[in-house]
Amino acid sequence: MLTFNDNYLIFKYYIIYLVGKMKKIFILMYLLFICISNIKANNDESIFIINSFHPEFRITSFEVSGIRSALLNHKYNGNVYIEYLDTKNFSYEKMAPMYYEIIKQKYRDIKFKIVICTDNEALNFLSTYGKYLFPKAVFVFCGVSPNNEQIHLIKNEITGVVKDIDYDANIQLIMNLFPATKEIISFFDGTASGKIAFEEYKQCFFKYDSKRVKFINYNNPTIGQLIEIVSKLEPGQVVLQGEFSKDKNGVVFNHSSITSLITEKAKVPVFGYINDMFTKGIIGGKLFNVVEEGLAAGKLVNQILDGKPIKDIKVVDSLHQKYFFDYRMLTKFNVDMDLLPANSTITYKPFSIWDTNRDLFIKIIIGFVFLIGLVFILTLTILAKKRAEKQLKDSKSQIDRILYSIADCVWSIDLNSNDRIINSYFSPVVEKICGYPAQYFYKTYKRLEDFVVPEDKHLVMKAYRDLFNNITENVKYVFRIKTKSNKIKWIEQNVTMTKIDNGISRFDGVSKDITKSIEQEGLFMRFLKAIEQSPISVMITNTQALIEYVNPHFEKTTGYKFEEIKNKNPRFLKNDYTKSTDYKNMWETITSGNEWRGELLNKKKNGTYFWDLTTITSIKNDEGQITHYLAVKEDITHIKEVEYELIKAKENAEKSDKLKDEFLAQMSHEIRTPLNAIVNLSEMLKEEMQDNINEDAVELFDSITSSAKRIIRTVHLIINMSELQTKTYKYSPIYLDFAELVNKALDNYLGEAVQKNVRVLFNNNLVNSGLFCDKYSTEQIVMQLIDNAVKFTDKGEIVISIDRNKYSELRFLVKDTGIGMSEEYIPNLYQSFSQEDRGYSRKYDGNGLGLALTKKYCELNNADILCKSTKGIGTEFIVVFNNAKVN
Repeated sequence: MLTFNDNYLIFKYYIIYLVGKMKKIFILMYLLFICISNIKANNDESIFIINSFHPEFRITSFEVSGIRSALLNHKYNGNVYIEYLDTKNFSYEKMAPMYYEIIKQKYRDIKFKIVICTDNEALNFLSTYGKYLFPKAVFVFCGVSPNNEQIHLIKNEITGVVKDIDYDANIQLIMNLFPATKEIISFFDGTASGKIAFEEYKQCFFKYDSKRVKFINYNNPTIGQLIEIVSKLEPGQVVLQGEFSKDKNGVVFNHSSITSLITEKAKVPVFGYINDMFTKGIIGGKLFNVVEEGLAAGKLVNQILDGKPIKDIKVVDSLHQKYFFDYRMLTKFNVDMDLLPANSTITYKPFSIWDTNRDLFIKIIIGFVFLIGLVFILTLTILAKKRAEKQLKDSKSQIDRILYSIADCVWSIDLNSNDRIINSYFSPVVEKICGYPAQYFYKTYKRLEDFVVPEDKHLVMKAYRDLFNNITENVKYVFRIKTKSNKIKWIEQNVTMTKIDNGISRFDGVSKDITKSIEQEGLFMRFLKAIEQSPISVMITNTQALIEYVNPHFEKTTGYKFEEIKNKNPRFLKNDYTKSTDYKNMWETITSGNEWRGELLNKKKNGTYFWDLTTITSIKNDEGQITHYLAVKEDITHIKEVEYELIKAKENAEKSDKLKDEFLAQMSHEIRTPLNAIVNLSEMLKEEMQDNINEDAVELFDSITSSAKRIIRTVHLIINMSELQTKTYKYSPIYLDFAELVNKALDNYLGEAVQKNVRVLFNNNLVNSGLFCDKYSTEQIVMQLIDNAVKFTDKGEIVISIDRNKYSELRFLVKDTGIGMSEEYIPNLYQSFSQEDRGYSRKYDGNGLGLALTKKYCELNNADILCKSTKGIGTEFIVVFNNAKVN
């Protein structure tokens, strides 16, 4: 049987339940009441209330409610104007200048006598802009922290009620009720109020011994992090809920809702500090009453309205705070009731009316019979509603789970006649699509179309115009959006529209992310274009080797059109020369899943033959089963023809090479041998007849010898050049003494130089003239340059020197005062058989091979040769042996 207390509590909380459910209606009625009171106002002493937060934030609504109650008790009938800075949802620093301009323009014709501000941000706003907006008004504050310095910075006359939270009393309470407590856990958000509250809290817990109890504080977590932390708490830990009404992601909560969430997840005791947290699962605490705070501020306003000077009205720095406890939570955590502070209020505590109020019960039992029956009916109604709500909640959760498992986003939006969103729903998948959670759309009244790239906005506008103008009942269109991470996605959207009463239009839609499909389609088209435009033949067959596809190049190469060979075996390409065993081997290879590669001689439609370099591989499905065969064929007929020509050319070259070797051998033997004989015989005749011949005969003998030597040298140069050009010269580098090599070369030319009366100087500037090089080719370089210097110098001197440059590379210099060369001829100096007309080619002998051969010998020894020459002045040759190693 229900006791009187039970019935009373049931009735009380049913009323609370109805009030909670009808919150929006009460808010509308409250706003309507404000409007009516403003209409009826005939008092010029207007009051302005500016709140730090939004109207649905319960702390704000409680403070305003307390202020309004005090004004009603005073029978104030003037105008009351209320504004909200909404700093929980928007940055105060960014929005304050905007609010200043709005209030300035909106209330420029109203003279306020009193300005009331609630909480710290509103006081900060008045500190900055109050003297400009309300120069003649007095200020009253409430909900402001006691250490807020703006109280003393405001120039206007000011008083108010300080929000003095007794953290110290609550810490002492926790340690008395739970002496085994090792850690006290608290949460504070990152708002200005949260930071101020945390500083006040720190001043309290810093004085406690850290060995006795530790204070763990979490600043500005996300709601997910808070839940995770709370759910992992263990015995020995207690939660003292701090100022937390906005998480790190910007989601705003009332204290009551966040308290319910914490106590639902926590397995340890939870204490609070404000009355809005009570009955939400906390054990209790010394609670600050926000309504009484607003009422106290309203009473200060009443004193000002009654004419009391504000300087005589002291700031209320402490409100009486009471201890409140929830009996259910005390029982749950086995709290000793005797440890509770005196005069504590305990709710939900069962008691017997019969034992405590026997006489009173007898007097009122009759009246309560009807009330019990009514409560019984209401209880049944509440239970039914709760069951219905639970079923609705379970159904909604189930629907959310189903919608979350669907890749498409299901959404619904209600628009009023001004095209503004008044209600919306987005399934959780919307976060996967655009990066923003569904709550973001509810909070900001955003649509998916708000993220459309500018180039596609006309597509969306057209679709909605068609729906509005009843051109169609359903539209389906594709557009692009930019996600939160600035990625571009393709969206396919299907939308229907329904007209509702009062000019409201409901749009229901399904949005699908088709980015991968678009990308895959584009990739497929590129692959298809690549195959279609490929210069290589492509053929696809099924597992029975029947053709299912050939590309245009296959048609061009073979002469067969796809239509005439479709579903046929490719054997029509076979020739009469390839062995059947080759085809059998090919088929066995590809049916086993391996790749076959080879050259096939095939036959075109016109009967002509051509060569294919063919690669055949299998195409497998996800299970590894062969479904098709892919053949890639490259026409290599021209390569085969080139190979044939190269073979013939190789054979001819080998014949030519043999002829060349024989020619060079013949030249060496058949020309140099007779010439050497002529030279030797003429010398012998000259010696035998020297007593019987005159000077003319001697000159003839010398001419014979000189001409023969000239021919021998020419043959020698031709053979050497031929060896280099045919790459038959054997390069054999050794270490040698370069200075010694130069001295030996000079011995061959000093006699001729003396006959010409030309002085020859050799400057050896090296202590070590070791050089790693090919001896024969290096000798030819030195001898050719000295030979040219002697040959083309008729007077003056020839200076030969060796040294090293700054890179330690050996340099060989030959400088003469001979006939020189023109600047125009020097670029042609190293060409074979090249001679300058008015110099080397007329007056002097030579065949133009010497310097060309010298250049090639330099390249052979990794040496550079440079020439500087001036016509009629002389010539200088410099040979640098690059990176030459010192012996």
